[in-house]
Amino acid sequence: MEPYNLAAGWVKFDFQKAFACPEKLVNDAAMQALGSYQGGKTLFLGLGTGLVSAMVFHGMVQPLELAHLPYKKGTFEDYVGKRGLARNGR
Repeated sequence: MEPYNLAAGWVKFDFQKAFACPEKLVNDAAMQALGSYQGGKTLFLGLGTGLVSAMVFHGMVQPLELAHLPYKKGTFEDYVGKRGLARNGR
């Protein structure tokens, strides 16, 4: 599945060939969750231009897509992200 907020073409893009070196990709929420992880279980929720989420369970990271779950007349991100801030103010 292609990333929700990016143009098409990322899923099959050959990063290793393009950069001529091995690569590992991780989304922003997973990276932030790992950066703040101190052991055990962690549910990370971040607010920026949108809602990001990830879970870390005994050192294993799992990106989540909570922002795009249906909520009222849109998604969670429509209410707490940049679009929600523009529409509803602080």
